[in-house]
Amino acid sequence: RLVSGTPLSSFDILSVFDNPISNRGEFVTHFSEYFQNLIEEEDWKVWIVQVLSKNPNYRIISDNLLQCESFCPFCSEPCLLSSASHEHYCSSLHRPQGIHGWRYAGSKKFVTNDCNIELNRRSRFIFEGVTYKMEDYRTVNEHFSSWKIFAQDAVESKYWKWVFYRFRNEFMEFYKYENNEEIKNWSDLTKEDAISHLYRNFNSTTCNNETFNSTEKTPLEPSIHPRYVYLTAVLTISLAVGVALFLSRYEDSPRKGSHEPKSQEPARSNVLGSLPLTEAEKVDFPIRKELLSAAEKAGHHETVGEAVTAFESLLREHPSSIRAQFGLARCVDMLANLQESNQLLERSIEEYSKVGMSEGDHVLPGLRVDALERLAERASFRGYKHRARDAYIKLSEIQPEVAGWRNLLGVQYLMSGQNSQARVVFEGVLARWENNGKALCHLGYISYSENRFEDAVDLLKRGIALDEDCHEGRVFNNLGDSLLKLNRRTEAYKYYQQGANEGLLLSAWQRSLYNAPNLRSSPWWEPKETGHYDYIHKLESKWRVILSEVMSILDQERGVFEPEDEGLTETGDWKQYTLYRRGRKVAKACERTPKTCQILDSMPDATACKRGQIKFSVMHPGTHVSPHCGPTNCRLRMHLGLIIPDNVRIRVGNETR
Repeated sequence: RLVSGTPLSSFDILSVFDNPISNRGEFVTHFSEYFQNLIEEEDWKVWIVQVLSKNPNYRIISDNLLQCESFCPFCSEPCLLSSASHEHYCSSLHRPQGIHGWRYAGSKKFVTNDCNIELNRRSRFIFEGVTYKMEDYRTVNEHFSSWKIFAQDAVESKYWKWVFYRFRNEFMEFYKYENNEEIKNWSDLTKEDAISHLYRNFNSTTCNNETFNSTEKTPLEPSIHPRYVYLTAVLTISLAVGVALFLSRYEDSPRKGSHEPKSQEPARSNVLGSLPLTEAEKVDFPIRKELLSAAEKAGHHETVGEAVTAFESLLREHPSSIRAQFGLARCVDMLANLQESNQLLERSIEEYSKVGMSEGDHVLPGLRVDALERLAERASFRGYKHRARDAYIKLSEIQPEVAGWRNLLGVQYLMSGQNSQARVVFEGVLARWENNGKALCHLGYISYSENRFEDAVDLLKRGIALDEDCHEGRVFNNLGDSLLKLNRRTEAYKYYQQGANEGLLLSAWQRSLYNAPNLRSSPWWEPKETGHYDYIHKLESKWRVILSEVMSILDQERGVFEPEDEGLTETGDWKQYTLYRRGRKVAKACERTPKTCQILDSMPDATACKRGQIKFSVMHPGTHVSPHCGPTNCRLRMHLGLIIPDNVRIRVGNETR
């Protein structure tokens, strides 16, 4: 009917959806010839609209074959679903984000990763001048908020890599890119690879939240969803025309921003795992319809609880079903996020353990990896560092060729303060992969924390040069700070500036890592500019009371002043007496200074600040403090001078007072 131009009836459409096509090879061939002839028509866009408009069931075709017209704001993949009203979903076959105009911050090199990978990596991105975390992408605008992108194990598309590489010059010219050397790894892909990869990946039973036909199949007759029969047919169209049409599609759309890679982290799984369900799974294949039905409930926030109940019911009837066990873990995990429940989070950890940590070969290796990966991540989030470490150790045993698991194991040791064990892990990585940038940067951090600054500089420089994923704010901070400790100031600020140029730091001077967008930045603030003039005036008016209390402590109890403990004192002697720490009063300290603390208690914006502290600070003559920054741009540091001798100064940015 398509080849002859005859409109499809409702029966035709339904038969395609409800029954396997008897000869898909012939269907694809005819469909391909149809579109090949179509694009040779001068007014082909008008022509196809006219043909479809004659079809009394145009809406069926539009909704079910041509799909939703929305496209992912990151990778430009069309929406997977077709219903009239829905959240938009990416398919599992994502595109490199450079196709949609994304480039790395501070450079003109296009982004080669897809949106799922960047979401897994906790990347940040800049859109219209504002920096966002990937997990907060829905807060950007209405188009972003309408999309649901899963941090899961997406399949990188060989087809789009092949297109991108073959037409790289056209893309670079269109977006004014510079060449990204990573793309040279795609040069060996052929057209046959691209088409074959589509067949393999759309021959699965599920794709995110939509269920496909699951019928018996042979290598010659793959069970492909009708939409992807259409997609595969389109592959045979002249790619030169295809790329031209693609570029024209986005010519009037706003240029996207830039990505900031944050960390190397393996991908997460979807509800039933990243592996297609096959006949080899003797327990799960016979109950595939029930599994898919339960998984479908997990696709909507309001029915995740029903999905948990469905998987629990399946496990009662089929206690050895690994897919049901994994689905239960995944749905309890999702419910924990929705309800912000630690109790459910802890349960999800236990459920993941039943898959990932179970003994025997009844669990497919890929599914075990999915479970262990999520187990490690959720356990780490809950603070169960030992369980996260155990999971990463097992992952390293299952996939010894993956350096990322060992690096993540080392990070768990770092987070637990076990730097010596972390060093052993990272040195082991480098013994096998000598140019692993992540391991180099982590070792650089350990050396920095141990005041071995020469080693830190060498390791961090090598890591940054070898791995673009090591371009993180903290890495540039550690490198710059190490150089400052070695009195290599000019070189230090060169790296600080590089971090700022790449969008990882607010500036070479303001190097905080926990920042809110659109806040004013200034080295010095006048009291009336702060919005807290009354507080400041009150403190200034009570300075004699405050001085009297602190002097009484100095005279009688010198031992209560403790040395500054952040390693910032280069010369001299700097001691501190803390009254409030991270939003909490230090009761014993305030007992010695009751009048001062009474004054401060009337200033809740200061005393309740969870990223700040209030303290007396005493510096002896000859004291010099290293250049440093606070952790966030969300606070202002206020100094009330009590005893200030001549010939002292403080520099903020480039301004000294």
